[in-house]
Amino acid sequence: MSVYELDRRLVRELVESVSIAARGSARGPARRRPPAPAVATLPDQGAASVPKPAGASSPPLAGASASSPAGAAVSGTSHADGSITNSAAAPNSADVTSPGAVGALASARRSLGRGPTPEGPAAPATGGATTAGGARVGDSPTSDLDDDAVARLFATATWSALAEPGDAVAGVVVAALGADQALSMLLEQRTPREWWRALGEEYRAVVSEADLAAGVERWRPRLSSRLAVAAFRSAANCRARLVTPGDAEWPRGFDGLGAHAPLALWVRGDARELSHAAGSIAIVGSRDATTYGEHVATELASGLSDRGFAVFSGAAYGIDGMAHRAALASRETTVAFLAGGVDRLYPAAHHDLLLRVEATGAIVSELPCGSAPTKWRFLHQKINLC
Repeated sequence: MSVYELDRRLVRELVESVSIAARGSARGPARRRPPAPAVATLPDQGAASVPKPAGASSPPLAGASASSPAGAAVSGTSHADGSITNSAAAPNSADVTSPGAVGALASARRSLGRGPTPEGPAAPATGGATTAGGARVGDSPTSDLDDDAVARLFATATWSALAEPGDAVAGVVVAALGADQALSMLLEQRTPREWWRALGEEYRAVVSEADLAAGVERWRPRLSSRLAVAAFRSAANCRARLVTPGDAEWPRGFDGLGAHAPLALWVRGDARELSHAAGSIAIVGSRDATTYGEHVATELASGLSDRGFAVFSGAAYGIDGMAHRAALASRETTVAFLAGGVDRLYPAAHHDLLLRVEATGAIVSELPCGSAPTKWRFLHQKINLC
């Protein structure tokens, strides 16, 4: 088993190539928007290293829900910040569903994300041609990210690859310890007892030593720097951005998922559309929809788009694809939430459709680039959407 350390400058370069804070998320004014230290190593195939810290109001459709026996379904609650509230959560042995636990986890995740929330996306560097991601061709990324911030972001991105979507134990340890400290403990092969003692008292009440032991067994086989570096470079190549709970672009609707919420989001397109100013609605349904079901989905998406709502869906065949197409035809924002990495436009037959979604809205996933869609990831994708 080979072990090596990544150069700190390389780690910073990787983080700044995908960070919202370092490069900005905007491509210009949003469309039709209403006014309003030490280095730790990861083992296995060349260990990834992580720098450790040195010390216009729309019609009242909120809460809309409708369904069709033909396979179309729409659900969600729109808020002033454009988030979608959903109370569903993936199954897990840790009891993290109580209101107090959910609130504490959401607050901790935001505070550990990147510190104070920025007032807006960073301006791109001057000079050179502008890319779709807001950066300048030929310019070096510049940011005010300190070493601690770089460490947190690198570790957060790494955790998005270590933990499967909806892993409540990972959500608890990252919220309690911070992504960088939690990753360091994993690298140092700490025992479940040491993990449990490191958690605060409020977190010990919702996760047991057995949960932690099972979690460590899930995460350790995925510790590989080759995969981590490849994910960063693939993200930079497709101009994806890393959005964390400390960013202004983070959808607040995820707070309702508590520890099951995504640890980070990888976004192609305009990350601001994750919190659409006029609100957002998720429309999902059967891949094998009837003609009537596709008609209903089109009517729903068109009507919501005409009222200024952003339409979120999963880019699948059937209902999802029709929802995206209807929003695009209405010249309004649509966002595709994928069950794999954003560098893999899946399904392949929707490649051109997803490029249109990216050009006018956003493509998003909680999985890093290079991740393949799986049955469980498709199921959790629907939870995040609704």
